[in-house]
This record gives sequence, C-alpha cells and structure tokens, in this order.
Amino acid sequence: MCRREDGQNTAEGSELKVGDKVNSRYQPKDLYSKDATLTEQDIQQALRALSLSGQVVCLHSSLRSFGHVAGGAIAVLRAFLDEGSTILVPTFSSVFEVAPPPHLQFERNGWNYSAASAPNHSSERVFTPEVLDIDRSMGVIPATALAWTTHMRGNHPLDSFTAVGPQAAKLIGGQSPSDAYAPLAALARMKGFVLLMGVGLERMTLLHLAEKEAGRTLFRRWANDAHGRTMAVEVGGCSEGFGKFEPCLRPVMRRINVGQSKWTLFPAAQVLAYATAAIRADPQITHCGVETCERCNDAVKGGPILSPKQVQAERRALRREYGELYDRVSRLLFKWDPIGINFEHNTDEYEPEVGTILPRLRSCASAEDVQRVVYEEFCRWFDADLAGPLESYEQIGRDIWAEIRGTRWSGEPKSSA
Repeated sequence: MCRREDGQNTAEGSELKVGDKVNSRYQPKDLYSKDATLTEQDIQQALRALSLSGQVVCLHSSLRSFGHVAGGAIAVLRAFLDEGSTILVPTFSSVFEVAPPPHLQFERNGWNYSAASAPNHSSERVFTPEVLDIDRSMGVIPATALAWTTHMRGNHPLDSFTAVGPQAAKLIGGQSPSDAYAPLAALARMKGFVLLMGVGLERMTLLHLAEKEAGRTLFRRWANDAHGRTMAVEVGGCSEGFGKFEPCLRPVMRRINVGQSKWTLFPAAQVLAYATAAIRADPQITHCGVETCERCNDAVKGGPILSPKQVQAERRALRREYGELYDRVSRLLFKWDPIGINFEHNTDEYEPEVGTILPRLRSCASAEDVQRVVYEEFCRWFDADLAGPLESYEQIGRDIWAEIRGTRWSGEPKSSA
C-alpha cells in the first residue's frame, strides 16, 4: 500500500452468492442488488457467507464503493463486531513526520535529500497511541474505527494500525516504530484474513510485510520519539505495482459483490507465503513501472543501506524506550543461544531479534506466552528449521518472564531520560 493512500477459506479461487456452491472461477457474483440500500444486516449476511464470523480481519476499504449504506461506516463496523469479529485497519498519520537530520539520512532510501521535500509540519509534536490524528486519505472506515470507544492503536507515529474487537490487544501489542507491520504478522499467526472492499491489491499493506520477509530492508522516515528527539521509523514504500501479484494469489482469493462494492477475501498467512516467494523469485514484481519512481527502484535493490553507526542509533532508541530490559533480554538470548552463534565475543549478536521481541511482550501473561513469542520471532528472523522446536525455548521463556516480573516494566515501554 502506498503510504497515506488507502482508499473460512474454502475452494481455491472461489466466488459465491447466498445459497450457491462455488462456481464461475474468479468472476464475482452479486450478493445484493446494486441499486439497493445496504443495511447492517445485509453486511452481516455477507460476512457469514464468507465465514468471517468470529475471525480476525484486516480491512482495506472504500465506503463509496458500497453505494448507499444505511448508517454509513458505523453500520459497517457494527456488522463485524456483532458477528464477533475483530477488525484491523491502517490509521496512518503523516502530521507527525519531521525532516531527516544528517546522521539519519540513509542511502537507497527512496528519498531525495537534495529536493525540497521536507514535511511541512511542526517539528514539536510527539505521537502517542492515544491521539486521534489520521490522514484523510485513509478513508471513512479507518477514521470511524479510530473514533470507536474501545479501539486500540499501535505505537507507530506515521504508520499505525488500529484494531477494534475481542482480539485487538493481540493484534496491536507488537507494533513499534521499528516494526511497522507487526500487527500484520500477528494477523497471519492468528490465521486471520485480509478483506479488500472496493479497492485493489495496490492497497494491501500485507504485501509490504512480504517485502520484508523476502529480505528487503524497509524504508525509513522520521518522527519525534517520546522525548522529542528525531528517530528513524520503519515504513512501506510504493505499492502501485502490487496488482501484479494477482496471478500468484488467485488460488486463495474469494470474490463477491456486496451492493456495488467488489469484495476480495484472502487468508493472510497464505498470501504472505505466496507473495514472499514471488518477490524472491522476481524482485521486479513490486515495481510500479514508472522508471523514475525512487521508492520502487530502491526497494528492488533491497531498500535502505544502514551504516553501522545508524544501526547503533536505532538500537540506542530502543534502549531509551525499554531501558534495562533491552540489555537483560539480549544477555539471556546470548546465554541460551537458540541457533548456535555464541562465540563469546559477539555479545550483541541477538540485538536485532530483541528489537522485535520486546514490543510483543506487552501482550504476554505467562512464561508460556513469552516462550511462544520468542520462538515465533526466531522463526521469522531465520526459518523454522534453523529456529528449532518450540520446546527448546522453554527456559528462555521462563527467564525472560522472570525479568519482566522482576522490574517495574509491566507491559508498557519504559520511559527514561
């Protein structure tokens, strides 16, 4: 998905209407008359037809595509919530972007530092998950979710996600400035879905996570940290070429028409696996086709090049956020050495993994939860074969849980001067 431009799986490539079995591959069927006013009950019926009741669903949407909906975006969200579903939406907020200082100007970062492209925003604002700022281009449904009384917003100043529903905390808890797409990784782990409602693959943010899984370094942009200091944060890039993924994703997509809106449903984990493999096989698949697109050109080359000094700056930012817990977890991973890279002198070897483990610890309620988080992150950084079995992380989980309980850190980032 271009930043700030958002407009149970059965048979492969299936489409349906109420009462029908799967038929006419890839051609959507009408669930309701295109001229009818849609109600909340109509949308609930569509969710049941797609077996989405009680599921975790990331929405990319255009409310205008529905035609007339009685109750508007509120009715759409209520339909999901009344079905026991949890919804996840992008709620990006470019108002918090600041200009890059010289020491955070990365090479191959999809950014022209010589151009007059600095954000025209106040450099003093600090993001917290409690603010309600959202780019208008996100659309009505994400804005409505952000205004929902029980919403939970991720901790990312530019590219936050917001969730509403019974599984919201599990989706949102891991997002941090250095891990923009943690909610989507959680969506895949939870066997959730992505639903495009009146928009195309160009708006599917999950494909940015596939870029990262394929080995690319995602772009960096800039915002203030909690202390007002400029930090680099992870973001996505251009997505106008993402329509080229359709052939490889077609086996797992389902399509229906709901009113005037064309809906396409995808299982998140399968999309992530298929798209990651496609990017590794052909890096150009993500390119929008515009020869001068800096973001696409740099992404295809692998993304920004972080110098050792810049990597250390990002790690210092994490230490400021999590305090002594950062070093304690790093030491424990080095001590237990899950993948056999402890050569005694390379004590910082596991610090990249620490950076993605710590935000997820907020949602842990036991040593077993910590064990699972650490295992999943090692599978993500390496692969399941190299990470080894879940059982081998039992002692690590216990030790990190003891550290959490033995400090004042209680699920929220530590604030330190």
